[in-house]
Amino acid sequence: MPSAFFSADFDPRLTPAREDMAASWLKGKVTAPRYVEPVRHNVLPAFANLYRTPNEKQAIETQLLGGEMVDVFDNNGAWSWVQSVRDGYVGYMQNDHLGKHSDQVQATHRISNISTFIYPENSYKNSPLAALCYGSPVRVLSEKDGMSRLENGFVPTPHLAAAEFHAEEPVAETFRFLGVPYLWGGRTSQGLDCSALIQLVLQACNYKCPRDSDLQEKFLGRPIDRDDVQGGDLVFFRGHVGMMVDDGTLIHANDRAMAVSIDDLDEYTRWRGKNGKTPVKMFKRL
Repeated sequence: MPSAFFSADFDPRLTPAREDMAASWLKGKVTAPRYVEPVRHNVLPAFANLYRTPNEKQAIETQLLGGEMVDVFDNNGAWSWVQSVRDGYVGYMQNDHLGKHSDQVQATHRISNISTFIYPENSYKNSPLAALCYGSPVRVLSEKDGMSRLENGFVPTPHLAAAEFHAEEPVAETFRFLGVPYLWGGRTSQGLDCSALIQLVLQACNYKCPRDSDLQEKFLGRPIDRDDVQGGDLVFFRGHVGMMVDDGTLIHANDRAMAVSIDDLDEYTRWRGKNGKTPVKMFKRL
């Protein structure tokens, strides 16, 4: 099925079509030698990099979080060609990052802390097996003594939010990420880029949100005038996005601080001008 952000211009980031094959639902829309039905899998590690081509020595396009679902269209050697079920992004991921075939068992919770650990037994004094990332969907089987049991271990219950519970203050959610390093294509507390910060926070607040800043500008909210700006509004530049903390301050993952930082909007805009970057393009309200 097409993603919520699929558009008639067949953006290659969101369209599972290449010279030798395409998704079955694209038959009649794009020309391909064959059309395939995908097989759904989950993402096995805490996160997995997604690339434009099957080569890890290139820029990361985005990252998939552990527990998220992908539709696999082609599995060849060490790589699979996939589409994220959550935001529709298409690319290549390494096969050893694919979990078992999944019928998409419904997650009961998500990781609400900036990150957490998963333990082999019901005790935080054990050596953790791995980390889990903010926003990762999980299925809780039981809870006891402040620890929740998953299929593959235990996590601290205070680090979870029920799937039906949604954060209500997007700005407050962005503050969780202050100081997190900037990473092109990153989508976790180990490193993230400008549009990933916005996507993760809005997903926690129950908004459907595309991955890249130009898609966010296209699909999210309604334009507003500069004089009407308030906290929670989005501010778009060419190739960049942030969230307004109030009418004059923004929080954003940026390549000046190389981290998530809070900046005066006018000062940051002047800095952009001095460094050959474009001014504010648009403000939008969700």
